Amino acid sequence: MKLAHCPEDPTPVCRQLHTCKACTSQHFCRWRFEHAKCVPHPQHSNVSAEAVEPIQCQNVCSEYNSCLNCTQEECIWCQNEGRCVDKNAYTSSFPYGQCREWTTVQAKCRTRGSNENSQCGFYKTCAKCRDDPACGWCDDGSKTGLGTCMPGGYAGPTLHIQSLPSSTCPQERWHFTTCPVCQCNGHANCVGNTSTCQPCANLTTGSHCEYCLKGYYGNPVNGGKCVPCNCNKQADDCNRETGKCYCTTKGIIGDQCEKCDATNHYHSDPNNKSCYCEYSNLSCNF
Repeated sequence: MKLAHCPEDPTPVCRQLHTCKACTSQHFCRWRFEHAKCVPHPQHSNVSAEAVEPIQCQNVCSEYNSCLNCTQEECIWCQNEGRCVDKNAYTSSFPYGQCREWTTVQAKCRTRGSNENSQCGFYKTCAKCRDDPACGWCDDGSKTGLGTCMPGGYAGPTLHIQSLPSSTCPQERWHFTTCPVCQCNGHANCVGNTSTCQPCANLTTGSHCEYCLKGYYGNPVNGGKCVPCNCNKQADDCNRETGKCYCTTKGIIGDQCEKCDATNHYHSDPNNKSCYCEYSNLSCNF
């Protein structure tokens, strides 16, 4: 038998193809999803390109070319490198720490142009901003801790790789490796040149005026506000972050203490605008 008449063995070819798309591009190969490998089609000699049932291959992370489509999958987008990599391959992809700014959240994707949406803008405190090597803190000059986190370096804020005008943030208010001494989140001044906040205003409390007072909720960090708990007079306090009430009246439940605990046989009393137990006291949950 002449060599030209010998049947071709596709095994070596298929084994060298390591992605679904590369594998299925060869009509004599088949992608095994359960093993994530390319194998010869069992009847490759009788299979033509038209006869092979098309397989829907998913994109691998490296095939995504923007933050928006990369963060929709199980991938990591490296902003400064402009690359999308698999979460399990992050260390091998950037062995020397080349990726300085990354995200897996679509809302943190940066846009291009004058209205740049930087990941830095999601940091609300100088301490968290300083921990990101691509960001710096611009103090607002009030000496109360208020400021803005923006992309930049030791010399000042930047837009992509270009320096911004000094008017964007005066040099004396730019902090890249340190933070202003006074950090009261805009709700108090500090005593002298210390970091001790004077009595907190605006319904806040804490060493940096970073919490809401009892009976109020919100996020007072960096000028945020606190609002009263809305509990229909059935609770004295609520969760400081979510506003969910800690109902104190028996038989009343709900985020705002607005309904009766029907699961434990409490029902509405329209006359007294309260809840009553349907059965004897022994039947209700105490």
